[in-house]
Amino acid sequence: MSDGTRGVAVFTMNVDGVQARKGYFFDHDAIYELGNGITSESPFPVATTVNSCRRNGEIKQGENWVWHDGIGYRGERMKLETGVRKGDWRYLEGGLTEPAPAEADLFTLTVDHGTKPVNDSYVFSIQPGTTPEATAKGPGGKVLAATEKLQAVEFADGAIGAIFYEPGTLGDFSTSAPGVFLITKEHVFAADPTAKLKELTVRRNGVERTLALPGGEEAGSTVAVTF
Repeated sequence: MSDGTRGVAVFTMNVDGVQARKGYFFDHDAIYELGNGITSESPFPVATTVNSCRRNGEIKQGENWVWHDGIGYRGERMKLETGVRKGDWRYLEGGLTEPAPAEADLFTLTVDHGTKPVNDSYVFSIQPGTTPEATAKGPGGKVLAATEKLQAVEFADGAIGAIFYEPGTLGDFSTSAPGVFLITKEHVFAADPTAKLKELTVRRNGVERTLALPGGEEAGSTVAVTF
């Protein structure tokens, strides 16, 4: 869902016994990522990858922040690993029959959830094209809610991105159905990621609006209403 310059995305995960609700909030200069309800029945350790790439130059870090290759990362419980790692392309490319060894010096940043986590969570931000000093300071937005029912971020200019996993209320705003929203001074942008709803009703400062949601090939796309 997007107003053309900012966006909100959501991913509900249930794969191989691992469940999670993941929200992504895209501001002009930062990405905020929230994860809630992280639960696993698998006997294997569970981790969220913040980024994994080839190491390029120096790495700087401080309390709850890491900077590498022009990108800043902020968040608690982040685990940094670097060094040469080896592998074989045969395990990724099913058509390969001969050994295809590879190795690279990697930068890997993760959040460790341990084995069989129950309702674990994470919050971190990513600042592309930034400096270590700006990373240490952090982006201008802030997290308003981080639960299994609601994830919300206030962007630097005061606009609010919100993911409602069920009908609910955030401040003076409420929705009759689950959805993804961007709330600005004069507008509410909304989308139904399930692409199943025909309409939803939102209320702001006591004023109610019913939004007709797109169907067919446009199902799940963004609609807007003025308040």
